[in-house]
Amino acid sequence: MAEAFVASGIRPKRSVLFILFSAEEHGLYGSKWYCSHPLVPLDKTAAMLNFDMVGMLKDNRLILQGLGS
Repeated sequence: MAEAFVASGIRPKRSVLFILFSAEEHGLYGSKWYCSHPLVPLDKTAAMLNFDMVGMLKDNRLILQGLGS
């Protein structure tokens, strides 16, 4: 996603950070740490999009989970 964004040539007015966390199912350690030690102050952060476990494809249908969170 980051490579495609750069290749598009679009220059956003805001900074865009791509941050990857692993093993979040063990307690959200990475994302909790980032929220406690952000590269950009959280009050200056416009959005955070988390694509971890968005859903899965089953029988050619997209199953979405965690919509309430």
